Amino acid sequence: MAAEHVNDFGGSADLAVLARQVFGGVHFHQRAAAPPPVPRMLPAGPGVFSGRRDAVRSLDRHRGTGARPGRPITVVVTGEGGVGKTALALHWGHQVSADFPDGQLYATLGGRTDVPTSTTEVLGQFLIALGVDAARVPQTLDQRTALYRTLTADRRVLVLLDDALSASQVRPLIPASTGAVVLVTSWHSLDGLGGDRNALLELGRMPEDEALALLGALIDQARVAAERPDAVALTSLCEYLPLAVSAAGARLASRPRWPIARLVHAARQPLDSLTVEGVPVVRAIYDVLYQQLTAPVARLYRLLGHHPGPDVSAESAAALAALPPGEAEDLLQTLAEVHLIEEHGTGYRMHSLILAHAREVATRDEPPGALADAVRRVVEHRLDDTVRADATVSNRFRAGPRYAGLTASPDAAERAAAMEHLSAQAANLAVTVTVAYDHGWHDLVWQLCEALWNLYFRGRDYQAWIRTHELGVRAATESGDPVAQLRMHHQLGCAYLESGRAEPAIAALTRSLGIARSQGHGRGTASALEWLGLAELHRESYAAALAHFDEAVPLTDRDGSPRGRLLIRMHRARALAGLSRFDEAIAGLEPLPARLAALPDRYSQGRCLTILGQTLLAAGRTTEAEPPLRQARDLLDADGATLQTALVDLRLATLAHTQRRPTEAAAALHAALPILRMLNHPELPTAERLLTALDPPTDA
Repeated sequence: MAAEHVNDFGGSADLAVLARQVFGGVHFHQRAAAPPPVPRMLPAGPGVFSGRRDAVRSLDRHRGTGARPGRPITVVVTGEGGVGKTALALHWGHQVSADFPDGQLYATLGGRTDVPTSTTEVLGQFLIALGVDAARVPQTLDQRTALYRTLTADRRVLVLLDDALSASQVRPLIPASTGAVVLVTSWHSLDGLGGDRNALLELGRMPEDEALALLGALIDQARVAAERPDAVALTSLCEYLPLAVSAAGARLASRPRWPIARLVHAARQPLDSLTVEGVPVVRAIYDVLYQQLTAPVARLYRLLGHHPGPDVSAESAAALAALPPGEAEDLLQTLAEVHLIEEHGTGYRMHSLILAHAREVATRDEPPGALADAVRRVVEHRLDDTVRADATVSNRFRAGPRYAGLTASPDAAERAAAMEHLSAQAANLAVTVTVAYDHGWHDLVWQLCEALWNLYFRGRDYQAWIRTHELGVRAATESGDPVAQLRMHHQLGCAYLESGRAEPAIAALTRSLGIARSQGHGRGTASALEWLGLAELHRESYAAALAHFDEAVPLTDRDGSPRGRLLIRMHRARALAGLSRFDEAIAGLEPLPARLAALPDRYSQGRCLTILGQTLLAAGRTTEAEPPLRQARDLLDADGATLQTALVDLRLATLAHTQRRPTEAAAALHAALPILRMLNHPELPTAERLLTALDPPTDA
């Protein structure tokens, strides 16, 4: 029997088998392929993670929607430095890691460093983690990208890319798998990803309650509860920035005997006091980003540290940097993209921690005199802008040279838009007055204050009105310009009177009157007499008020405007009514509304109708009083005069109450009360008493 031949070859598939003659079957034995490794590349999550419930829910929601064949869900988490983007990403990644059985890939892309991490390098790391022998990793970016997509196809992996610089850096790292999720953190929104980006999650600063909870997680919630006012103050000083709160918490945790108030005092300089292992972490973040800005963007960033007021428009930034508005807008957008400023309303704002850093680098890097020049350009721009808006609203006597050739608009919509613009700039304008005064630009200070008349007279921010105009009086005095002085004393006196302070009002107006008489200034004399009469009306000294008005009438007829001639007669009628000379008062008032409408002056027309209605009520002619009051309300409401509208509503409520129309009375009163309460107006007690009369308390 022939011997049985068995051909049995072992070895790897890499070996070549050569045989001249083979007898029987050939058998190859190959070991079963090892399963691919499951990468677990996520770093440890944050030691303390608190709050961010909405952000976590948002990531959960995005994960479950938007997948497309061969494309993963890609979410970009963006926000300023220190806001907790990495902490959120790692916390969420560990929370959902079990849902990605094929692994989790992680890389930091170095977007904040001088040399960002190469995408080619990251792909090499990912391929090795996915089981490719290091010696067999392709050399080129395209080859590595192709192999990476092959290996991740149909695999459920989580890819976390931290601190990305650009879309081009991220795109090759997106796997080709519907079951994958890519989570990217970046200071930039990475708009260049286009359709590769499913969602953008903008992570803002923490709300106060979450910042307090984070502080409590670091130092003990009981300690925060026991010292809550100081804890609130500390998180406010940290501006609810998680990195700053964490640095403060770490410092307190290592000093358990310190009261929180001690760190509150130290944190008045947060760029230096909020440290980790001796490193001022908040300063370090902004230093890194500042160094990455291009020269034009860095210059605007520095100058914004000295921008007068919190709200930055493209126009004010253009003035600040001496640039065209379009170019300034582009630079602002660049700063917004890296979260050094944020969009606010129609402009931008800068958080105070960033503002402190910008001021610091401006002092260090700007040439001598450059900052003062930049600030003055903004003050000049703002003065011109405010003068134009104020002149659009109404005509009156002004001393400022920039009013030459300007007049009120006959279009009601234009006047309303101008008032809206002034109101939107109110915070900036108050700061601008102070900044201009601190720089010694006295001519600009008093001109700014003069241009704020309509803003404050109609807006009724009495504190800002008085504060700015006290500086206006000083600036006018130091300028040595007598006309500027009479204007500033006059407008300050008006501010005192409108806020209910008759005595300082009379003192300021008397000074204005003295200067006007010494200068032979007819309009200034007439205006001071008019407002002194109004102050006496406030004190219910009707005879003294009438004497002032009677002296002012011929001066106003000679030197005043058509509007001024009508208004002095309106005030005179009020004095007559106070003396119970009702028939004379009503006869003087009745022709005025139509003449004011012809100017046109809707606001003064509404005020005149209000006074006519009140005078008719005082004269006992109740039925005749309601029509002018209702007409006045409509005019004042259309003109945006919220306080005067509320005062008319109070008169209508009182009238309806006396006529036993409780439903109408309640409606009018409830329309008036919010404004009166907000301003703590002197008429508020009257309104509250009427409210009690309409809705008396009942016994329990």
